[in-house]
Parts: sequence; structure tokens; C-alpha cells
Amino acid sequence: MSKEQQKYRREQKIISDKQQLRLDTLDYMKSPLASEQLELRLEQIVICPFCLYKSTLEKFLFSTGKGFHKSLGFCPECGNKSMFRTLLKMPIWKPQEYAKFVFGYVQNGFWDKCKYGVWSTRMNLDKEISNEFWLEYKKLKGEKQEDYEED
Repeated sequence: MSKEQQKYRREQKIISDKQQLRLDTLDYMKSPLASEQLELRLEQIVICPFCLYKSTLEKFLFSTGKGFHKSLGFCPECGNKSMFRTLLKMPIWKPQEYAKFVFGYVQNGFWDKCKYGVWSTRMNLDKEISNEFWLEYKKLKGEKQEDYEED
């Protein structure tokens, strides 16, 4: 059997395999609803986890030369990249959930990426949120609990 015949048989097996995922048959990628949902998402308010900059998702898009990046957003203020799923979750996270994110991200350099002065100023705009965040963060670190309202 020649190489061309082997290649043909292999391709035919792939086509006949019902478990195989084929991108050209996914209807939702071709439907106008997908583009409408994308447009709605572009107007959604998102927050950068590193500087707490708040804006629409559209401002976080960046070009890769072949279009916009499909999974990463670029903060126009601090210049850090974040996954879209993180950017979209930030506005609905409670302070405790954000503290868990920060604590888990520390090994990847959260405090190095974060511009602490800007981050701290924005975090302290709401004292209750700031206090809840720091209490949870200290608890995760295993440090002594104290009330940050005095600071």
C-alpha cells in the first residue's frame, strides 16, 4: 500500500469517527447570536485584579496582529495581562473570594505585578470591603487577626 493510500484511509477513518470534534460543524460559531453575545460582553464592566481599574471589556482587548487575543485582556492602566474569565468575575466577587485569588496568585508574583499605591487607594475607597479583604487574607496566611478600621 502506498503512502497516499495510507493517508487517504487515515483521513476516511477520521471522517467516519463519530467521537471526533470537527470545528466546521459547530453551528453556534456561525450563528449571529455568537456575535451579538460578544458585543454585549464588550459593554460589560470589568475590573483589573492588579490595579482595580474599572472599565468596559472593550478597553481591555489587545491586538495580536491577526485579530484580538481570545483569552487574555490587557489593562490599559497598569499594563498587566489577565484572563477574560478573571476580568469578568471580578465585579461579582465578594472580598473574601478576591482575597483567595490574591493569596493563590502570590506565588505567581501578584504583589510584583500590582502597583501597590494605586491598588491600596482604590481598595480603601470602601472601608468595609477593605476590612473584609484583609481579614480573609490574613486568615489565609495564618497571621494574627486584627481589625483594620483603626489603620
